[in-house]
Formats: sequence, C-alpha cells, structure tokens
Amino acid sequence: MVSLKMIVRLGLLWVFLVVGPAVMQAQYTCTTNSGQITIAKYTGPGGAVTLTNTIDGYPVTRIGNGAFSNCFTLSSIATPNCLTNVGTFAFSRCTNLMEVYFQGNVTNLGNGAFSNCTSLTTVYFQGNRPTLGTNVFSGDNNANVYYLPSTTGWGATFGGRPTVPVGYAFITNSGTTTITGYSGSGGAVIIPNTISNLQVSSIGDYAFECARRSWRVQAG
Repeated sequence: MVSLKMIVRLGLLWVFLVVGPAVMQAQYTCTTNSGQITIAKYTGPGGAVTLTNTIDGYPVTRIGNGAFSNCFTLSSIATPNCLTNVGTFAFSRCTNLMEVYFQGNVTNLGNGAFSNCTSLTTVYFQGNRPTLGTNVFSGDNNANVYYLPSTTGWGATFGGRPTVPVGYAFITNSGTTTITGYSGSGGAVIIPNTISNLQVSSIGDYAFECARRSWRVQAG
C-alpha cells in the first residue's frame, strides 16, 4: 500500500509545463541530430528542475552522458514526454538529488545513470519498464521505484531497487490539483486533501470509472 506521504511526493510529477523554453534553453548546452535535441550539459542553478519538451522547436529526446553529473545542488528532476534515453552517468554523484519523475515512455537508462545519488528516495515512471545498463542505481540505498499498475514489464525490483505500484494520476493548475485517473487496487479509497502540498479541488471526468465495481470512495 502506498502511503499518503508518498502520493503527495509523487504529485510533483505533474508540475511540468510551467517553465518557458527561453529560460530552459539558457541552462543547457545542447546538440541537435536528425531534428532531435540531446542535452549535453546542464549549467543551471540546480534545485527542482523541470525539462521542457522542446528547445528551438525540436523535441528533447536524450540526456547525454554525464550531463548532470556532480550537480550537487540538484534536488529533483522531471523529464518531458518525448525523452527516450538517459546516457551513462548522466546524473551520477548528484548527492542531493531526491526525486526523479519520468513522464512519457523513456526506453533506456545508461550505465551508472543515477549511481551514487545517495539522497535519492523516489524514482517515478509513468510509462512501461525501460531497459537499463549496469549499476544504474549503485549506491542509492534508499531509492524506491514507483510505476503505474496499467504499465508493463515491472517486477519486484528494478536495477536492484524495490518497486511499488501507485494508483493516482493527477494534474496541477492555478495552485490546485485535479485527480484525473485511478488504477489502484480498489477497496476503501481515501482521497487525500492535498497532493504536492496543493489542495485537491476536483476529480476529472471518468477518473474513477472503474469504481463501478463494489468500491467505496471517501474524501479525506
């Protein structure tokens, strides 16, 4: 069972589309190949970083080898829908990185991509299980991997770290949260008052459509 605290932490996944491309571009050294962007090096101040979907009109599909390595000020990273590959040692030794949120369907994590991120606790995947190289989470002794039950390929562990299914999908807008979907195990479902420290103000159309079964849904 996923705790309310963890659901709140996972709410950060949906705070994506709030940073303009011009600001984002200034924080990266990038390369372009066949109309796709690779982030070669991050040069920003760290903190909670949200990657934009496009730079100069091209989709951001790859984070290059060592692009964020040794960024000691990085605390969380949220990736765009179109990202497919994370290079070797891309986030290695980001010792204050706590949370990683993969939106869309990332397909590959390179060798040592998150190695020695000693503060890492949460790695969230919205898509299916990606392939992974060796020692991806080496030294990340407190990390858990979270995934949606509707996705495929997941087992009890991923890269040597335990996996946990989570049931809510949600979006944030104007300082509030809307629950847009539920894929949990059912039973007595308690809707939290807040997600990502924002008030849960609404439930989207058909979000609990599967609750036509004999489930009980209760507001927190």
